[in-house]
Amino acid sequence: MGTTDTRASVDAQTNRGFAHRAYRERFPTRLFAVLGVVFLAYVVLSDSVLSTLVLTRPDAVPVVVMAATASAVPASLLAVYVWFSDPGERLSVSLLLAAFCLGAVVTVLAGRLNTTALGWFEALPFLGTVLFFFLVVGPVEEGLKILAVYLLPVDAWLETALQYAVVGAFVGLGFAFVENLIYVTSNAVFGWETAAGAAFGRSSVAPLHVVLTAVAGYYVGKARLNMASSGTGRNIVASAVGYATVVKAVAAVALAHATYNTLISGLASGSSVPVDGEVATVVVVVGFFLVIIYVLESRLREGIREHRGTG
Repeated sequence: MGTTDTRASVDAQTNRGFAHRAYRERFPTRLFAVLGVVFLAYVVLSDSVLSTLVLTRPDAVPVVVMAATASAVPASLLAVYVWFSDPGERLSVSLLLAAFCLGAVVTVLAGRLNTTALGWFEALPFLGTVLFFFLVVGPVEEGLKILAVYLLPVDAWLETALQYAVVGAFVGLGFAFVENLIYVTSNAVFGWETAAGAAFGRSSVAPLHVVLTAVAGYYVGKARLNMASSGTGRNIVASAVGYATVVKAVAAVALAHATYNTLISGLASGSSVPVDGEVATVVVVVGFFLVIIYVLESRLREGIREHRGTG
């Protein structure tokens, strides 16, 4: 009788394991589908430049999408690099597609908030633009991307901070793709040459979203995993430290984002610099990305060392 009960218990646990595994395999695909429908519904029903293009120039949609896709290639390669840097179990493509779609959805909200707040700063000269970047654009965009990483129901899949960085990279990629799509669409009204120039310009900006969200995602992962191991809700100190880590990560990447925007905007507006404006822009862009990629690489190596130490 005891042997029969033991076998029944083992069989029940095995069946629950199979059911849980099947759920894990299906859930990201379902989430991906839901987020995709939400985004498509927005494009069709809203009064955005994307919906205007779809309704008035459907023949131009494939060209615009291809241009936006091409402009996201550098960011895509960077996100894939972060994905393959994880020495642990590779996250599924469907899960990363869900992260990508959630990043695309929050782009819409960020755009609305930025547009609404822009009027508060337009009366000021250059200082107004700087304040807009530091008080609105940086905190709103980075905050929403990290909120997406934090709220994405992926705890059952993610076991290391590095995996959170991977999810963050693909949330940032989804955000960058839709932002590129909006910029290319907005410039298409001035001709395809202008749209192509916008796509080329955005190709150097899109990786910013991937890197910053990956770095912040890494710290979100450390915070969530530490809180989980300490017993969230029962250990007030651990929870406070965890949330403080998330806030500091968002503040840091928001500051980096706003600084980048301010430097590029200042150079583009013709601010006095001792060298040619285009040369200065290239130097700033290259230097800035070298710094943030170094920070990203440091976090990746730290995550790899932690994985080997616990492996």
